[in-house]
Amino acid sequence: MSRPSCAAGGLAPTTRTARHTSARDATPCASAPSGASTAPSRRPHRANPPSRTPPSPAAETRKDGPPEGGPSSHPGPGTHRLENERVPGFSNSHWRSPVFTTILVAAIIYTAVTILAGACVGFGVGYLAARPAVAQLRDELADAAWQLAHDPLTGLYNRRGLRTAYAAFAATFPGQPVVAILLDLDGFKEINDDHGHDVGDEVLIEIAERLAHVATTYGGEIARHSGDEFAGIFPVREHGIRQIADALLAGVATSIDVQAATGPAAVALSASIGVAVVDSNDPLEDVALHRADIAMYHAKRGGRNQHVLYTPGMTMPPSEARRGLRLRDLHQQRGVTA
Repeated sequence: MSRPSCAAGGLAPTTRTARHTSARDATPCASAPSGASTAPSRRPHRANPPSRTPPSPAAETRKDGPPEGGPSSHPGPGTHRLENERVPGFSNSHWRSPVFTTILVAAIIYTAVTILAGACVGFGVGYLAARPAVAQLRDELADAAWQLAHDPLTGLYNRRGLRTAYAAFAATFPGQPVVAILLDLDGFKEINDDHGHDVGDEVLIEIAERLAHVATTYGGEIARHSGDEFAGIFPVREHGIRQIADALLAGVATSIDVQAATGPAAVALSASIGVAVVDSNDPLEDVALHRADIAMYHAKRGGRNQHVLYTPGMTMPPSEARRGLRLRDLHQQRGVTA
């Protein structure tokens, strides 16, 4: 339906449609006479607008939050769904291709084997490189342990080594009788004074070898106790105590050939030996060697070159005038255990 134009003295046209046009929307034309009557405009029928229900808080929450289908179902602005992305010339069927799967598995196996082989080769090279150092360290530790228990000059046990041997014997044969021996060389000081300490060391080395041979024969252990003193422990077996002591005296009494400053010389020594029979549970220093020491001084006072057996109630004989303490006593005062 056409509406009158301004030229005809009608109403000014508007851009609204008839359905949304009201009488207030129509404005009279400027050229229309003031006295002219205008036709009353028909108010179009307006349909009742649909009622709006205020949204519930739950709906507001759903509006602000992610879509009901989850982030993957309705991605927000600026996001892309990976399943919708397509690589030109490549499709999902390539991932399911048997050839591609075989190549992938082969690549994984090759990488694992390469890493494993490299680790094995590296370990082997490192082991071979460190093997000489480890062997050297092992030898040094063994040498240090040996020095802790042995006399550096003669190679026999020192005091610590003898205590270790005595403890091992007591653990193996608890409550068994043990022969403890303390041997002191007679006249060794004169050898040092006449031929020098180098010759004295040669004599000590030779005596040590002879005493070690006797100890091996009778199943015992021998040690350099201090200076020119030697100590030993022997099990009580089929051999008699006197037989062991006589073998030790004979080993010392045989002359020794040495190279003195004036030329080759033969030196002869004797020994005073104290013998004590104790229980393997008795302490070594305080009981076994202490009793053997008392018996040894009785052997010295009795003329030397002999052995004396300790008997209950035996005490230290009256001491001769000394210029100072014995070397063994000095070691005990200083707490030296070697």
